[in-house]
Amino acid sequence: MEQLTGFLLVIMAGTFQGLFMLPSTMTKNWKWEHYWMLFAMLGMFVINVLIGLLLMPQILDIYRSVPLGNIFFLMAFGMLCGAGSVLFGLAMARLGMALGYPIIMGVNAGAGALLPMLIFNPLSAISLKGILVFTGVLMIVGGVIFCGKANALKENSSDTRRTSKKYVSGIAMAIVAGVLSSAPNLAMVLSGNLIQTAVSFGVSESSAGNIVWPLFFTFGAIVNVGYCVFLIIKNKNVKDFFVNFSLRNAALIFAMSLLWILSLYLYGMSAGKLGNWGTIIGWALFVSLSIIIGTLAGIWRGEWPDNLVKQKRYLNIGLGILVLAVFVISLSNMV
Repeated sequence: MEQLTGFLLVIMAGTFQGLFMLPSTMTKNWKWEHYWMLFAMLGMFVINVLIGLLLMPQILDIYRSVPLGNIFFLMAFGMLCGAGSVLFGLAMARLGMALGYPIIMGVNAGAGALLPMLIFNPLSAISLKGILVFTGVLMIVGGVIFCGKANALKENSSDTRRTSKKYVSGIAMAIVAGVLSSAPNLAMVLSGNLIQTAVSFGVSESSAGNIVWPLFFTFGAIVNVGYCVFLIIKNKNVKDFFVNFSLRNAALIFAMSLLWILSLYLYGMSAGKLGNWGTIIGWALFVSLSIIIGTLAGIWRGEWPDNLVKQKRYLNIGLGILVLAVFVISLSNMV
């Protein structure tokens, strides 16, 4: 029952993560740096800290009870993740959401699932469970390749064909962003002492992993907000942020922020319920589902017209492989 609850939670988390960018596509008259700055402030800091305090009122006492090295570790990884978020946005600007998202999240899934296994239990890679996880990750990469091919053909069929140099730089940014964006999972895996301290303070084992997020993403927010402020000043559009501020834009970015941070807290709860392999299997499931949901959201928004027959064929193959990958990784938790 506990593992079933874990799978249901990770399905919800992946769905929220796949949908979180959708509200930003509906904002009006804001540049990327405008809405991303507000998203970082709300999602990474304000809502994040409020949820953390609500779930764990003793959170400050927990942080004070662990060695400073644990805190500095979270700060460093949070800032690395923040840099990954910035590169995420830059890669999206160069490749578009349709092409950039599956590449970034595919690399994210591979790095986030494999690195913990290889770091902490490399011999498990040759067990049946490890082979299934590795196979599932390879299938994720294959699915991402087909999705990327579909999106590349889609972009080449439009009037907005990108130059080779811009395309290559975008791919490089997407790969680095994918690796850095796996930092939340690695931070959770490497924060065993902090998590156990939270349990000793009365936090349930299934929720204790969430002790990582308030501090981790606060430092990620510093990097993101700092970069956005730099861009706003550089592009001289400070005035545009306030002139074009509206309740509609604010509500949309609030929804974006809520979906994003809730997806991480739900993932933290699911990892605790999936057992020792929660941060390996759970992360791959979480990211794979987000790719599927994100792509389906793009289709719903009309990003894939009916006349793109060849492109949609590649897309359907890619999504099919990703669905099978989710099944294979789920199967690994049963052996």
